[in-house]
Amino acid sequence: MAALGDAGFLDVVSVWLDGQSTSGLSLLGHSMLFWGRAGKGLQFLAGCAVVLDLVDTAKLRAAIDRAEDRYERAKDRGRAAARVQHLAEVREALYDSFFYTVPSGVPGVKPITGIHENPPDHAPPGVDHARLVAFWTEVAAELPAAHRCRRNHREPCMEQRDHARGRIDDFLGRSLPERERVLIARAERAETWNDLLKTGSLVVAGAAMLALAVPDWDTMPDSRKVWLGVLAAAALLVAVARPVPLLSAAKWRTHRGVLRLLAFGVDRTRPFHLLRRLAFVLFVVGFLLDLLAS
Repeated sequence: MAALGDAGFLDVVSVWLDGQSTSGLSLLGHSMLFWGRAGKGLQFLAGCAVVLDLVDTAKLRAAIDRAEDRYERAKDRGRAAARVQHLAEVREALYDSFFYTVPSGVPGVKPITGIHENPPDHAPPGVDHARLVAFWTEVAAELPAAHRCRRNHREPCMEQRDHARGRIDDFLGRSLPERERVLIARAERAETWNDLLKTGSLVVAGAAMLALAVPDWDTMPDSRKVWLGVLAAAALLVAVARPVPLLSAAKWRTHRGVLRLLAFGVDRTRPFHLLRRLAFVLFVVGFLLDLLAS
């Protein structure tokens, strides 16, 4: 029997060819018993290739085709969600070009709001600045009379704000292709959803960081520290990122990954040809390892 010790592959082959047992040798830091069992496992996986003969390749290809269609639809929804998010941001930027909010600087005193006196210096992406200035001038002239309040007020009321929102939607609708005009209503809902999601994420992140700071740090279990840190980081990421495209992209990218796993090795003319080649390689390697460990 060979002496115990780590040996190279050629040394193991030499001992085996000499008719001696290789059980006392180790290869790459593992005993030959380990490599023998690994070889048997590879041979078992290679033998599982016979299951491929039981699969109806026509049905599998049809399932993959359906998955591809679902992936394309999911990708289109992701693109539409990104477009809606862009419209929501443009809509919010146009709204902010009319109204401003300034903190009062005094605790307990509400912020100061008003109407801008000058048009914006730059336009949001995708909006022509000259058209925006003309539109802004027209709407700004309408705002003083765009309410039915019984008394005059310096701060803009809800009727004036609603009037500006309606005119902004009309302005965006005229600049969009007809098939995309339905996205404006979705953009309005996206603004509300984004605000709620970001607010909730900031609350969760703040609560997680507070839970990390308030208790005695030395007595808190390490696992709890890790989970609270991950929770705070994830909540902050959602708060600062674009949540709608992020979730949509994650959805269809995951779908694409699953689809590619399903389609691996399935050739249109020679089904499972690649997998059969892989099974042959696994069998040869596994048989060799099992043989050397004997």
